[in-house]
Amino acid sequence: MHTLNKKTIANRLNAKKSTGPKTVLGKRRSSLNSITHGLTCEKNVSIGENKKEFEELKKNALKSFPIFDFASEAYVRKIIHYEWLTRRYQTIETGAFSRESLDYNRSANLSIKDYYLDSSELTNDDQKILVRSTELPS
Repeated sequence: MHTLNKKTIANRLNAKKSTGPKTVLGKRRSSLNSITHGLTCEKNVSIGENKKEFEELKKNALKSFPIFDFASEAYVRKIIHYEWLTRRYQTIETGAFSRESLDYNRSANLSIKDYYLDSSELTNDDQKILVRSTELPS
């Protein structure tokens, strides 16, 4: 029990000496600690997201919902926040399903070309480009 108290005291003293990152880059890097998917991110725009798209969402929300007191401001902030989270969630979900589908197609020996040619998201021009690019000699 005596050792535990010594460790606790030493840890507390060492924690007081810790000042964290000092450089701008270090502070920025540490502010991103534990971000894995961004669903609970404190910052509105996470890594890989389009800041201009977020600003456009914010501008449109402020146009649609006028702010006239503290409560209305809080509601508009929540609308913006939850709309952005919904978009983020949809992007993550789409990526997860696409990855699972691609993994399944690989295990079924379906080529990347065939996978994308079966996709309804490609236009005819995109399909032609894909076919041409896969037929090029390596």
